[in-house]
Amino acid sequence: AYNYAANSWSRADISTGAAAIILDVNSGAIRALASYPLVNPAVFNPDLDLISSSRALAIQQVVADSRRPLNNRVTQEQYFPGSVYKLITAAAVLNEGLVGPDDIFECELEWNGTSVGDTLPSRTDWRATDGLPQRMGMGTLYTVNNILPGAQGNLANPTSATAAINNAIGQGDLAIPPIQMAVAVSAIANGGTVYQPYLVQQVGGVDGTDSSFTAQPQIMNILDFQPGV
Repeated sequence: AYNYAANSWSRADISTGAAAIILDVNSGAIRALASYPLVNPAVFNPDLDLISSSRALAIQQVVADSRRPLNNRVTQEQYFPGSVYKLITAAAVLNEGLVGPDDIFECELEWNGTSVGDTLPSRTDWRATDGLPQRMGMGTLYTVNNILPGAQGNLANPTSATAAINNAIGQGDLAIPPIQMAVAVSAIANGGTVYQPYLVQQVGGVDGTDSSFTAQPQIMNILDFQPGV
């Protein structure tokens, strides 16, 4: 998609890059992982037949790229999750009993939060609950298989009602690596088990030799939500 849009939205002055991750929701196994812009690892291979000046120039271009292509955006970069974070907010209000699973919310209604400190006169009505993101694996430093370094994410407690409202829709001060959002969504999808994501499934064992390593799912947390959430 980025290659096709090279002259429009994917220009370096418009978009700094992208990340994608697919997890097995029943084990935490990483089935696909991509970070853009890409880096050709061949430029770092001293055994390849490249002119040293060409190799040095290629490496210099990679290092100087303002989009930081050497960073894995899935684990190291932090972004506003946006509306996908409303899954966390919805789970929180359901678990706290503020709404029921069959309640119908009229989204054209407005909420006046000035009495509790909101600086805006009206917003779409919803509420926030503390603590749930951490239980769902957010704020956890994922260094995948000691291969991919990670970022912690920013889940600081809001300092005002306005900040809490912005955080609850995935904006404001909230910033997390894509892998943390994938773990949280996987936990929702599998019924409440938070798995440690891992990249290496097996070492050896595919050519008649014995396997020296086989990954086993590691459970980080079980979400003890109220029944029906």
